[in-house]
Amino acid sequence: MSVLVLQTTRHRDVADDAALGAVAQALFPANVVAATADPERTSRATDLPVVPATSASLLRLMTTVDTLVVLGGRPLQADAGTETLGLSAIYSVATAYRLAGKRVALVGVGAGETTGRGGRLVRQTVLGSALTVLDSDASAAHVASVGVPPPFRVGPDLAWLDLQAPPPPAAPGGPVRVPLGADALAAAGGADALTALLVPVLDAVRAQRPSAGDVVVQARRRGESAGDDLDAADSLATALTAAGAAATVEPAAPTLRARRDELGRSSFALCGDPRTLMAAAAAGVPVLGWAADARGRAAARELEVPLVGGTDDLPGGVELAVETAAGRAGSVHSAARRHVAAAGDVLDLLTLLVSEGDAATHPTASGAAGPAPRPGEDGRSAPSGLRPPGVTR
Repeated sequence: MSVLVLQTTRHRDVADDAALGAVAQALFPANVVAATADPERTSRATDLPVVPATSASLLRLMTTVDTLVVLGGRPLQADAGTETLGLSAIYSVATAYRLAGKRVALVGVGAGETTGRGGRLVRQTVLGSALTVLDSDASAAHVASVGVPPPFRVGPDLAWLDLQAPPPPAAPGGPVRVPLGADALAAAGGADALTALLVPVLDAVRAQRPSAGDVVVQARRRGESAGDDLDAADSLATALTAAGAAATVEPAAPTLRARRDELGRSSFALCGDPRTLMAAAAAGVPVLGWAADARGRAAARELEVPLVGGTDDLPGGVELAVETAAGRAGSVHSAARRHVAAAGDVLDLLTLLVSEGDAATHPTASGAAGPAPRPGEDGRSAPSGLRPPGVTR
């Protein structure tokens, strides 16, 4: 049995390696081959055979692969420069695999607003998938808007499965850690704008936690994005220091678990994107989210992390937000454990599909098994009890 796992994300994060490793471990002894934007680094990080995430590479492997899994990223959206393969290429490759008698699964994928031909490509790609698990309710709404009938499966990032081990002991005198990527800094309006948002928060942290250490701004990603993220971290640290909040810079953690452990040895964390919020929540450290973008805000709400810098601000201002973050550390960690469990449920579905087990016993959102579609019905592939989609969380 051979499985090709495609990750379309152009700028990879250590969480992408973690998700890929979780899939490979769950599917063992199947032969897993990965396709990513950075094959050399991915191979070092996961010890898997890796090919470039290009249409040519994927089509060359088609005769030797039983299942194509598109894992994570945002492939179901108009090209925004964030993916190595655009929507048209994803549709073409998925269609070629289905016509060759292969199964196609979309796991943890994101969707964006599409119209016209783009909407048709999204609809046909999803309807042709033997298993579709979307990354958020917002993605589900976009898929529904192009004519795919709900309900939909919505599940967490499979990278959560790398965070099952207990976090390190708390470190009350540890640093205040700010993980940062260039994309999050740009979304926040640049170093000066983010400094203006964070300085009052840091003052409140100091007032409430006098033992807290210095501020550490840590680059988020490694690989091709490492330079941009280090530059972003340096620009924020410089701006914070000029504003009276002395800060130093650290390079990105080598793995998602290492990121979690570094955050766990901090006294407080300030995070602006879903993957760093994930690690901070799993670490059990007091964490406050800053509203970089809609996805970051949604992740904070799901994890019960208080926010600053957006419409979700607590009415009592930053002092109450910092106090609330400290008081919620336990409940946030519990929310993280629920995400780990839900990620395991999604991986069970994928394992069942790949092993060609009897999926008809898996319930849909209503709690009852749905009827298996007939071959070719509505553009769908061969029958699978995993469709029509239900909800797993």
